[in-house]
Amino acid sequence: MAGFDRSKFKATAASTLKQADKETEAVVRNKGVAAEYIDIKKDGVHKLRIYPYHPDGGGDAFAETKVVHWLSVMVPEKDGQGNIIKDTAGNKQMKLGRKPIFNSRVHGSTEKDIIEEYIKFAEKLSKDNYPGDEKRQKAFLEPIYGTPFIKGRTRTHDGILAQQSWVMYIDEIFADHKDFGRVEIGRAVKQRLNAIAASEGANDPLGTDPFTDIETGRAVNITYNSKATKPQDYWTTELDTSFDKVSQKVNLYPLSDEDIDKFLKYPSLATLFKNVYKKRDYDLALEGIKNLDDQQFEMVIDGKKETFTLGVFAYEEFLDICEEISNYYPEETASQESGVEVETEQLEEKKSVKTFTSKKDDFDDMDREDLKVYARENKTGIVITPKMPDELVRNKIREWFDQNMKAGATLKEVETVTPLRETKGVEVADDLPWDSKGQDKKKTENKEVVKKAEVVKETTKERLDRLRGKKQ
Repeated sequence: MAGFDRSKFKATAASTLKQADKETEAVVRNKGVAAEYIDIKKDGVHKLRIYPYHPDGGGDAFAETKVVHWLSVMVPEKDGQGNIIKDTAGNKQMKLGRKPIFNSRVHGSTEKDIIEEYIKFAEKLSKDNYPGDEKRQKAFLEPIYGTPFIKGRTRTHDGILAQQSWVMYIDEIFADHKDFGRVEIGRAVKQRLNAIAASEGANDPLGTDPFTDIETGRAVNITYNSKATKPQDYWTTELDTSFDKVSQKVNLYPLSDEDIDKFLKYPSLATLFKNVYKKRDYDLALEGIKNLDDQQFEMVIDGKKETFTLGVFAYEEFLDICEEISNYYPEETASQESGVEVETEQLEEKKSVKTFTSKKDDFDDMDREDLKVYARENKTGIVITPKMPDELVRNKIREWFDQNMKAGATLKEVETVTPLRETKGVEVADDLPWDSKGQDKKKTENKEVVKKAEVVKETTKERLDRLRGKKQ
């Protein structure tokens, strides 16, 4: 018998389902319906047995929120079989393609998301550029919002607004077998699951959902109809039941030890979607909005064509926002860029306090305001939040200072030194939209891999500074 405690697997409280969605609604700016996975976007009925939330995963609901923005960035080119195409030197062939990028506020718990800030700035520019002209304001924002779905009109822009969905582990049940995997559901299905859970949970003293209990869980039948004429009719979701000549029968789908053992071999959804946003995600988002910003668009007003670019990056105010948000994400080490597991920020903070509590230096004489001024004037990149203890601030500054000390700095000289990155000969792709000389890659078409042993990779801040220089 498998070595796990079946009592750890609990159904989700119906109230938790609604509360989690309410909290996410406060984060997501638009109310658009997210695209579904192809797995269940096939006409017909899909019978799904939903798994409970992982007992060791840090979540408390069977479905985790996923919020992405689709942006055009450089992606590997693939052949008809899905294999990455490489040139004779073994380098990946790259092309411009749309890619989903996580929302930082949802998946990184940050105060701001760079794509959302870009959208806000574009909205402001639309009013500044075309005061009182609603037609032009609307046309200016079409690359952001997407082309409205109007019958007979070609959809020319997909937009970059946030798209929300939910991911859950399931068994899809067939007549002679079942397949385990993950599915992504949209708003219509999720709201119906919430309604069913609330209705069924009213008769449950614990108020839990009827789907995920490992002994008494019930399947749901999700029906997709691509020929529906109304949006609300594309998806219908109901509990799986059967009928005989006398009454309705409730069908139960208990999970076996083998089922649970298989489930436990996969990462929890919480670890896949909560606090997973990294600097590489930010850099990718920056690349995507920069590509959009440089693109030339057309608007047709009163039968006349006008060309325009969004031009948000031309404003110093927005570059300041980019720099502010980039400070959320420190430069990653080579091991992080290679996908090696690293400590969370919380663990790093504990480690920081432990390392320096017994150290006596000039930073001990600084109060909080002095520390903030020092961090800002020396461009340490340290984000000091109101809830951060003074000693943690000191320790972070000490860490930054010690890194600069390795470069031969002293406490009095440190204001002229910027943090350096270690170079160990690891190859990394320079994935921002400008090259080491500050020129657009699309113009230079320089896609070579840079060896860190030969050239120190620039920080995001240095690239933003170079972009400022280009603008001036």
